[in-house]
Amino acid sequence: MLSDNVKTTFLAFTTATVFLVTGQSHAEQLPNQGQGVRYEAEDADMSPNTFVKGGMLNALNRDGASCVFTVDGGKGGVYFLTIGYATELPEAIIQMVVNGEAQTLKLAGTGSWVETATHEMTVELKSGSENQIAFESKGHGVNLDYVELKPEK
Repeated sequence: MLSDNVKTTFLAFTTATVFLVTGQSHAEQLPNQGQGVRYEAEDADMSPNTFVKGGMLNALNRDGASCVFTVDGGKGGVYFLTIGYATELPEAIIQMVVNGEAQTLKLAGTGSWVETATHEMTVELKSGSENQIAFESKGHGVNLDYVELKPEK
C-alpha cells in the first residue's frame, strides 16, 4: 500500500493494473497490448463545469470546460494516442494541448452521447511522469471516455 505522503509514484508495467498517483489519476495496463496504457477520463483533473456520467466526462461544450490528464512519457519520444469519445453532433471540435503545444481536433460524430468511437494520432511526450494532455471546449459537444498511449517503437 502506498503511503499518504507519496507525491508521484509510477509502478512498473505488468499485465495487472498500473497506477500513476497524482491526485485521483490512475492508469491501467492494457492486457496483450504491449506497453499501452489507458487513462480514464473520469479520473482526469476536470474544470468545475464538467461532470462524470456513464463512465465518461461530459459537458466539454460549455465555456471554459476542460480536463487535464497527467501522463508518464517513460523515456520520452513519440507515442500513439487513442482518444475514446462520443458525440451526437455530426462533428465535434475540441482543442488538445500536449505539454503546451495546442492543436484543434475535429472528431467525427458517433450518433449518440454514449456510443463511442476513437480518434488516433501521434504525440511527442517528454521523459518522466509530468506530461500533460489537456482537452478544452471549442463550443462543440463531446464526451470523453479515455485516452490510451502506446510508444511508437
